[in-house]
Amino acid sequence: MRSNYDNQDLLIFRSPKKWDGYFQYVVNMLIRLLLVCLSLELSLLIVEAGFRYFQLAPHVQVLTESDTKAPYIPSSNPVLGYELKPNYRDSNPTNHFGRFSFVNSDGQRDVERSVERIPHRKRIVLLGDSVVAGHGESNFENTISRKLERSFGDGTEILNFGVGGYSTLAEVELLREKGLKYKPDAILLLVVFNDAEESNGDMFRVYSQTRPRLIKELFLRSSFFRFLALQLNLFHFRECSVGWAAKSVSNANGLKNMEKGFVRLAEISKAHNIPVGVVLWPAFTSSEITYAGSPMKGELPLGEVLAGEHHLPVLSMLKPFMLDFKRRCPAGAPPPCPHPRDIYTATSDGIHPNELAAELTASTLRPFTEGLLRP
Repeated sequence: MRSNYDNQDLLIFRSPKKWDGYFQYVVNMLIRLLLVCLSLELSLLIVEAGFRYFQLAPHVQVLTESDTKAPYIPSSNPVLGYELKPNYRDSNPTNHFGRFSFVNSDGQRDVERSVERIPHRKRIVLLGDSVVAGHGESNFENTISRKLERSFGDGTEILNFGVGGYSTLAEVELLREKGLKYKPDAILLLVVFNDAEESNGDMFRVYSQTRPRLIKELFLRSSFFRFLALQLNLFHFRECSVGWAAKSVSNANGLKNMEKGFVRLAEISKAHNIPVGVVLWPAFTSSEITYAGSPMKGELPLGEVLAGEHHLPVLSMLKPFMLDFKRRCPAGAPPPCPHPRDIYTATSDGIHPNELAAELTASTLRPFTEGLLRP
């Protein structure tokens, strides 16, 4: 016969087994939860890498006066939104998004220019975005403006007024605010497919609303979150837009932006008696040279149509590049014949010219520019 003490001993003996089961259950749940978290984190890292590699979200850069490494500064002009920082220097430039080795004292990627004219020398202002500024080319001598200037050989000055991300309207506004004081003999406007995006004045509104610090950091650092925030208007990001980010909602405004830009350019040309020429810039893909992606009006690029409406001469760079490409890679040429993007561009996006493209552009632009300068 067992005593009560024996029964108590039996209960005490069984109790640890019961708690061992609970402990093992909790451990298993924690391991599963950890595996789920690791899988989720790995999946997010893969998605983030994909969004960055395919550039599905816009690039964002915070511009502040105090950041000595920032190549841009906010502009007091709401049409411009931002400008290149005067006297900017970078000892380790990336040559993209404005990270150049130098910017002159007036805020252009150009050599120093005196406002006073040099007697008997012609002066042309070249307007544009990052294509004119020369993103991707570390050597300023390889930009379109510098190649064109040297092709004249008679001291003719080609002032580089290209700023990355600028719209047509902002390019013309930069001419009005800074370019006209140089009293140019002619103006060249280089039109790129994304010049219709009206976004300059929205560059800094992203921080105008109060948001948690974590959300701001995510927007700046995560391409995936930035894409979702703009597409779904999370935390009202899409309402204020970011630089050239809101491409999906800017098409209608972009057409108006180009139209306004051409109207103002034509007004400047007439008021100051300065001839203006319009240069249409193509895109370079792995298979063709094209105007695909450019805003169109009928079968023609919008820039060409607007130039015609305002009686501005137009030079299309599509044909010169296609002829040069056919010469280098004739039909039926055995592989490996380089792609147009590999031959003519300095960056992987198929838009920014390398030295070869700048040289070809300069040689094509020279007679076109000389025609503008004739009485």
